Amino acid sequence: MNQIGKSYYEQNELWKNLLIEDSYENRIENLNVHNYDGRIQKHQELRSLNNSKLVDFILHPLHSTKDYIECSNLLFKVFERLENTDYLDHYIIPIIADWPGQVNIRRAITLRINRGIASGIPKQILSLIPMIGPLHISLNSRETLFQTYHFFFEMLYHDLFGDKKVLSQKPKQTVINLILDLTFNGWKKIRKVIMNRFKNSKDAEYRMMIDLLDNSIPLTLDIYAVLFRSGYFEGYLESVVRVWVLFQRLRRHNYNKAPLVFLSDVFYWELNNHPMANKSNC
Repeated sequence: MNQIGKSYYEQNELWKNLLIEDSYENRIENLNVHNYDGRIQKHQELRSLNNSKLVDFILHPLHSTKDYIECSNLLFKVFERLENTDYLDHYIIPIIADWPGQVNIRRAITLRINRGIASGIPKQILSLIPMIGPLHISLNSRETLFQTYHFFFEMLYHDLFGDKKVLSQKPKQTVINLILDLTFNGWKKIRKVIMNRFKNSKDAEYRMMIDLLDNSIPLTLDIYAVLFRSGYFEGYLESVVRVWVLFQRLRRHNYNKAPLVFLSDVFYWELNNHPMANKSNC
């Protein structure tokens, strides 16, 4: 965390030997990291249900805390049938969820802690640990960055593909990935010249562009596709701090809070030598 004052690009240069190789094959894979199209050969296994067990299929709106409690009760009954033991009295279940899943499950846990049995919520709810998924962070950070700086990416898009090409305000994720990747790799080619010329400039527009190209874009490209998938938890954790700053600065609703909740959990686990801290660093 001591290096948070550096741009992400500068910090990433110090991590390179700990991360997956920056090869052509890996770059192509990273462009499709959010695409689970079954026609992509490498993703066919991810699309397979061979290793999955469907225990029930329930239509539920999931709009409120009550809805999440009802679905949790169904989950608890499934565990009782499958395990035939008090499984959740001895183990926990990480719940990887987006913001609504995070906040509603945490509300249910808080109600159970504060009101006990009177809350009407089973004690098994305390065995659930909701946390923001790295894929949620990656998707939302890329989309937020793209939409905020759409004016810049649109000029770049027209320069590359022609003025008649239309760039949607909310294109497919693969298009966003491609534009961010092209922008960053173009930046790397001219970075040394630009930084030598403007690194000490205090002009707001120059600083904005340097932050976008040297910090925000590579951060959103790497946080899941490179850092998380490389298993480098320390770098991932630092990048969650950085991406929270990005969400906060760009005023991304809800996601300016979700990373803080995750960080709070991790720091609590580490401070109290909780077993989850060891699992997080595995």
